[in-house]
Amino acid sequence: MMNQCCICSKDLPNKYAVAGRCRKTGCDNAFCSLHWNRSNRQCREHGYEETRQEDRPALDKGLPGGAADTPGAGGDNSKENKMPDDNTPQKQADPAKARKVMNDALVLVKKLGLGALDLLKKLKKDKSPQAMMATVDTSLAANKTRRESIEDRVEKLYGEICAKKAAYQKAAPARRSILEADLKSKLAEYKAVERELKVLFENERILSQVKGRIYEMQAYDMAGVSENLIDDVAMDIESKVDEAEGRVDASRDLERAGKRRDRESDRDAFNEDLDAFGSEEKPSAFAKELDAFGGEEKPAAGSATDRKAAEKDEEP
Repeated sequence: MMNQCCICSKDLPNKYAVAGRCRKTGCDNAFCSLHWNRSNRQCREHGYEETRQEDRPALDKGLPGGAADTPGAGGDNSKENKMPDDNTPQKQADPAKARKVMNDALVLVKKLGLGALDLLKKLKKDKSPQAMMATVDTSLAANKTRRESIEDRVEKLYGEICAKKAAYQKAAPARRSILEADLKSKLAEYKAVERELKVLFENERILSQVKGRIYEMQAYDMAGVSENLIDDVAMDIESKVDEAEGRVDASRDLERAGKRRDRESDRDAFNEDLDAFGSEEKPSAFAKELDAFGGEEKPAAGSATDRKAAEKDEEP
């Protein structure tokens, strides 16, 4: 038999549509969800009244005058009113798996060196894998934008150095000193930009690996990873960033002391650097060694074949 709301006569086709029943003992009148939530949970025959919003929690908790103190009322005594509880504890993540995945991400992030500093500040505010993923995606997009601009700068510098090299080789001795100073400046700028580009490529690779670890965390259903765990990992990242800063400072001190192998004033080093632009690539020692495998075998110098050829040339 189909129920109807005792207040508005709305059809309630099944038990899920019945929000509750009159709290008066022995009365079975049904309520729709609208009038159940805005009333004192009694039908018109037993004193229906609309309640204020601040009085409704008392009815829900079963305080005196509420619905739960009377048999037959909604709540625990009503099968129709049983709904899932939002406060039901969710399945907890495995702490061991969570720590392993987070530590793997830490190992990757610390490889960013000083680049991890800004990422650290953002990750410390994130309390879920989803928030961490959004942070890493933002860092990855910023890194990609910067990398693309540096790539354009490298290409432009390469073209300028090739053009200046051609002018340097054709210039009179009186002009060569000026062109040489200009080329040294361009070469130094090119090396600096090249190093920055390599770091950006490495950052991009590591950030992609960090994303993979966070995807793994989501696959383990670790949305409930504790805030304390993420805080611990963030502190570990901070300590690794401090170590990276120390290494960079030591490297700068070494550079100031003049102990780096890049000797900008050395003429041999200058010519060697200049040869890398706009000229045919000379085969390396490795390439020469590799030619010994799978290529045509050349007769050794001074062999019998060479001597016979020489004798024929000497015949009248």
